[in-house]
Amino acid sequence: MWHLELENGPTLNRAKIAAREGISRARVTQIMDLLRLPAEIQNDLLCPPAPLSIHSFPERRLRLIVLAEDEAAQTSLWRKLLQELENSVRK
Repeated sequence: MWHLELENGPTLNRAKIAAREGISRARVTQIMDLLRLPAEIQNDLLCPPAPLSIHSFPERRLRLIVLAEDEAAQTSLWRKLLQELENSVRK
């Protein structure tokens, strides 16, 4: 939603969104960076595969995935994370 607001509101910026939401501008950026992930990963975050939930995903790991060099690397890191999380839930 924020990305649409930024595109349609020429006077709106991340700092103003942060102030409105009561969070830091850095936090807005971190959240919006998730939009740079491939569609597969975004879909999994919106509807996590069972038995996982959105709270299963460590933010630090998601940030590392966002920073990966390309989509193939992001997807590879994502699948590795999913496997690790699914294995930890099953134990």
